[in-house]
This record gives sequence, C-alpha cells and structure tokens, in this order.
Amino acid sequence: MAIKAVIFDLDGTLLNTYEDLANAVNFALKENGYPEHEPEKFKIFTGNGTDVMIMRALPVYCRNEETLKKIREIYFQYYNAHSGECTRVYDGIMELLQELKLKGIRLAVTSNKIEFMTQSVIKEYFGDIFDYVTGQGEGVAPKPDPSMVKKAMNALSVEPSECLYVGDTDVDAQTGKNSGIFTVGVLWGFRDEKELRENGADVIVSKPLEILNYI
Repeated sequence: MAIKAVIFDLDGTLLNTYEDLANAVNFALKENGYPEHEPEKFKIFTGNGTDVMIMRALPVYCRNEETLKKIREIYFQYYNAHSGECTRVYDGIMELLQELKLKGIRLAVTSNKIEFMTQSVIKEYFGDIFDYVTGQGEGVAPKPDPSMVKKAMNALSVEPSECLYVGDTDVDAQTGKNSGIFTVGVLWGFRDEKELRENGADVIVSKPLEILNYI
C-alpha cells in the first residue's frame, strides 16, 4: 500500500531541545540544592517523558514521588518561560515537511512530552502544518506503548501499512515496532545508530530529505 501518513517523534527528531530541557531541569535541581548535569547528558535522560527525565537527573538517594513533584513544578515554570532560548528546528526538517505536504501526505506528532507542551511547541515552531498532534496525558500510556500512535492513526484514518514512524531513540524504534509501522531511525537526534538498529528501526537516515525515499 502507498504511504499516506508520516508520524514523527518531537524532541531529537523535529526539534533540537536538549539544551532548554537541561537548563530547566538544572535550574530546578540547583534551587533544591542538588547537583546539576552537563547539558549533553540530557540526550540520554530524555525519551521516556518528563517524570523519567527528572528522576534520571536526581541523585539516587532522593528519587521519590515527593521530590519528583517538587522538582517538576519548578521545571515546568522555568521551561514554560525559557523553552525557546536554545531550541531550534533541525536543518532540513521544514523542507521535508513541505515536500510531504506537496505529495498529499498527512503529518502527525506523538511525543512523550506533556500534552499541553507538545501542542504549544508544535504551534510555535511549525504553525498548522501538522494534521494531528498529541503528547503524554492522563489515561494514555507513554511510548513505547503503541496507544498514542494508534490514536494518531485513527485520527488520520490510516492503517499501519500506510504509515511511516520517524524517531531518534530506542523508545521510538520500539514504538514503531509495537505499532506495526515501518520505522525510520534518524541520526541527527539524541542517540546513535547502534541503539536504533538494536531496537528495531527498519532503516536509518542521516538527513531529513532521505525520508522521501521511503514514501
């Protein structure tokens, strides 16, 4: 069947966000007297949602729900005010999205970032180019559970065989496989080729426009 839709991850796939994520978490850690981390470490901390990212950044001795709640509140306040300071669209992504639109391909985003943040960030950087956007929310399991992607496919009225899933981490490769979708791993994001291949990515690309070869 012909490809009718492409479903994208957000952080590390469409947008380079790790520095703003790092700055927000580090601010919250510092406010509470915990050690900060080099921004590059957040390429590993991210991928499984906000709570897991914060837990990974916390010292082992204080990884509990009470501390998580305290850090998360400060993190959200800081990130909402500063999320655009370092974030940028990856080179070639806008060209890719425009080419896909010209071909009549429907576009979606599924992210483990909190729902309201996902919607806000996509609107800010991409306007209305995406047909469907969703993030982590109450009652919907985070990726690599396929629930979020299945919601996107239902919204776009497409079958798994009519989609590509595009992402940059082990979570994304697993998500694509769990959803029964041909999965494209990207090398411009937060993780490496070895991780993507070991977790089931069907193909690996190093530049966004290479994705057009699979449409």
